Amino acid sequence: MAINHFYNNYHANETDSTQPFAVDKDAINFVNNLNNAGNPVRPLAALTYITPCLTESDHPNTAGDTEYGPQWLAWLVNSIGESQYWPNTTIIVTWDDWGGWYDHFNNNNSGWPYHPANNAYHDMWPAVTADGDEYGFRVPMIVISPYVQYPSYISGNLRSQGAILDYIENTFGLATLGTDDKYNDNLGDMFNFVPPAKPLPYTPVPGVSTTPNPNWCAIP
Repeated sequence: MAINHFYNNYHANETDSTQPFAVDKDAINFVNNLNNAGNPVRPLAALTYITPCLTESDHPNTAGDTEYGPQWLAWLVNSIGESQYWPNTTIIVTWDDWGGWYDHFNNNNSGWPYHPANNAYHDMWPAVTADGDEYGFRVPMIVISPYVQYPSYISGNLRSQGAILDYIENTFGLATLGTDDKYNDNLGDMFNFVPPAKPLPYTPVPGVSTTPNPNWCAIP
C-alpha cells in the first residue's frame, strides 16, 4: 500500500459519492459501480489503474489456491466486458516483472537482436552509456478491446511498458514526458479505429466465479 493515504481517504468517506479514484481492495467497489450497484455509487474515472492483492498477483508461492490470480483477473475482465461500458473500453493487462520463468530470447549486451539502439535515459543523463538491462526479459501484455485488429492478434512490435503511457498520452491528447514513452509506440498496430469499424462483441471468459472471495486480499 505505497499510496495508503488514498485507500484510507476513500474508505473514510463512505458517503462521498463524488470521488472517482480509489485504492479498492479486490476491485469489488469498482465492479459494483459498473452496474450502479455500489454503496455509495461513485463515478467511474476515464482512466483507472487496478492492481491485485498479493494472493491474486500471480507471484509464485503466494498464499491460497494457484488459480486465484487467473480467476480474479477473468472475473474483473468479464465484469467490464459484460457491462454497458464495453463498446468504449480498452483493457490493458500486464505484469510488473518476468516471474523468473524461461525466456528463449537471449538477453546480453551484444547478442540480443532486439536491444534498442537508442538509450532513452542517455538523453537525460549523458554519463549513462549503453544500458544492457534497459530491455530485459519479456513480460506478457494482453490488450482487450472491442476495436482490436481481430481476436488473437499478436503484435510483432518491440516495446517497453512505456508504450502504455504513450497510448494514454495519444488517447487523451497529452504531451509526451520525453523519456521512455517518447521512444515507444502508442500500441496503434493493435487496433482498428478506421470507419466504419464496429465494436466487436465481448466473449466472456468461461468457468469464472461470479464473485471473488474478499478474503483473498491479505491487506485489511
